[in-house]
Amino acid sequence: MASSVDSARFSELYRSLPLDAQQSLVENQLIPLLKHVPRQRAKKVNAAVTRLHRRHRNIPVLDLKAKKLEVNLLLEELEKDSKRAFVMDKSSKPEILSEILNSCTDWLNDVWSMAYEHNVNYELVHECLLFICDTLTRLASVRSCCNCSLSNMYIPVVIKTKSGRIVKRFDVDGAPNLEVVMGFIWRDMFLSMLASGKRRHRQLVSEMLKDCETNSGWPFLIRILRGGSIGDEEDEDEADEEEWDNTDDAGESSSVGQWEDVGTSRSRHWPLRIRSCVTELRALTEDVMKRNFEALPSSRLYDTLIGIATDPNSLSEELHEMLDSVATTCSDAMAVALEIYAGECNGPAITRLLQNHSHLIRPRDAPALQKAVIALSEVGHAELGLSILRKELVDTARTVRQALLLSYSRLDVAANRNELFQVIKLPSGAPRRARIETWVDSISSPGADAPIPFMFAAMMMGVPPMPGMNPDDDAYTYLDLDPHDPDLEDLRHEFRPALKRRFESWVDVAHRLKNGSAVLLTTYKFLIEFMPFLRAPDVTEEMIGRLDDRPSKQFVCDGLDALLAFAKIQKRKWNVAKAELQKRKKAEARPSTSASSSTNNTISSFDQSSISAAATTPTTASVPLPPMFPVSLPSGQANASLSQATASSSKRLSDPDKEPSLTTPPHLGASNGQSVISRPISPYIPMFAGPSTPTPQTTAGLPFLFATPFGAGVASTPPATEPSLDDVD
Repeated sequence: MASSVDSARFSELYRSLPLDAQQSLVENQLIPLLKHVPRQRAKKVNAAVTRLHRRHRNIPVLDLKAKKLEVNLLLEELEKDSKRAFVMDKSSKPEILSEILNSCTDWLNDVWSMAYEHNVNYELVHECLLFICDTLTRLASVRSCCNCSLSNMYIPVVIKTKSGRIVKRFDVDGAPNLEVVMGFIWRDMFLSMLASGKRRHRQLVSEMLKDCETNSGWPFLIRILRGGSIGDEEDEDEADEEEWDNTDDAGESSSVGQWEDVGTSRSRHWPLRIRSCVTELRALTEDVMKRNFEALPSSRLYDTLIGIATDPNSLSEELHEMLDSVATTCSDAMAVALEIYAGECNGPAITRLLQNHSHLIRPRDAPALQKAVIALSEVGHAELGLSILRKELVDTARTVRQALLLSYSRLDVAANRNELFQVIKLPSGAPRRARIETWVDSISSPGADAPIPFMFAAMMMGVPPMPGMNPDDDAYTYLDLDPHDPDLEDLRHEFRPALKRRFESWVDVAHRLKNGSAVLLTTYKFLIEFMPFLRAPDVTEEMIGRLDDRPSKQFVCDGLDALLAFAKIQKRKWNVAKAELQKRKKAEARPSTSASSSTNNTISSFDQSSISAAATTPTTASVPLPPMFPVSLPSGQANASLSQATASSSKRLSDPDKEPSLTTPPHLGASNGQSVISRPISPYIPMFAGPSTPTPQTTAGLPFLFATPFGAGVASTPPATEPSLDDVD
């Protein structure tokens, strides 16, 4: 009697055999073996075969070879019809499309039945579904002037059981939306394979998921998990198989955009053994998508994986390890890493990448870099974000100017620059307009505006100008023939960059950053020095108008237009800030001006009275000094001091703008061993500031300077410094 080890080894070897070898082994070895087994065992084997025969008696026939031949012939006829439509008045395209789609949709119910009801020929079912997806792709790429009939065609699809009960009804609008039906069938097939409990089927599911990802992209795997739906909501109906059997024959109904069955565990026709495999299918799908993320990371794939994960935290750590290992390998991975880290506000990771690998960032990666800059400002790295903002704004402006030099190669000639400054000073009018046109002609590249006979003839016939017809067009003008061709996207980013969108997006980022307005003002100062023609909008508009009719220069015109709009806004803000500053200066100067005027008037009147008194009152004796001066002067010196003070006061009144001397008068020199005051004495000390008023008899003959104790009631205030416009944000 054979042991269990022999049976396991035989089973493993049998699964490894090709299909023909398996069939030969059964016919030549196993069937004759039934003659030598006990009768009871032979009856059991025969009963099992009979049961399987009864179950699969009405199994549908999936002749993939014949279906391919039929559909391919129809596709060839569609190609011929698209060519005949150019010379004939009518086309049979709608009828041919309808026949192709009907041939495919009528087959879908048989495909589902074999996979879900009969649980056999899984690989054949998978090949049939891939063929239908390939057919839809070929239909979308058929050369035709319009694909409206394909996109708007109504396609009803009904999935029924062998007994005729409706499982699902799809109302599809447009052939591309037939993928929802395939997603529904694939999901039921995968769950049936996993419910069989065989390891071979589990491995086969992983391989089939890879095929689906290769054929339709990883987003299609999510549609398979949701039964073909593109929504995020799930039906809450969790009725079991018995409840579904008691429902109305109408079954489930679904239309694109409004699904009843979008979750992976909500279909009413599933038995319990199928529902228990939903988690395993989700795990297998997650594994396939993780391998895709490791090979080609993307922020959308990262978010999707976190959304379907059963343990988001552990999966996030695993994905971060993958991302760190590939982030610095290429520019695409670098942009993805910045975008993912920015979404999580991971400041240290962003700083590390930008400081060590900033050379990987391309101009086309501006959206990811902008998100990173905003995230840096939110986590306390504002200085790094502002430096990146300033650099990107300046780089964009330099790119615009470099592209502009191809058409205006004489822009940097000294004579043309001087002429531009003269034009800017001119007032508006016809002379200014004429000077502008002359200046633009002088900076244009030689031969750029020369007439081209072919272009002139085309214009006369009403044909628009074609790219490459101008002498200053570059070698990549064929990019303008089809600006939406995805195959040329990389070249378009490099040679036809979206300068306007790039510059305006960075300006929007500056408005969201703290101190971003100061960076914009600094950029404006740089622009008007780097491209002085931006100071005159009419000059810039004339330069744009000369290039506006050339398709190859459209990106240059858009970029220059964005710079001009930015310069206008910043100039307006500059003028507003300047007006506010001057207004504030006038408000601050008004109180001090009125106070100093009243003080000067008082001093002047007192000076005149002192001079008159000194002239009319003779002094014959020494005049006592105020208490703070410990010196006494002889009568002669007092008279000399009076004469000097009178002359000084008269000179100051006649020349009030001259700054008076702030040193000690010479007559107060050291004498008789008495101390001398060396501190400068201000001549503008008001007489009424002292605590007491001297008597006229003791002060009538002295200058007003010595009538009050020094510094009494005087506040020493340093002169205010006028702020400059550069300090205004």
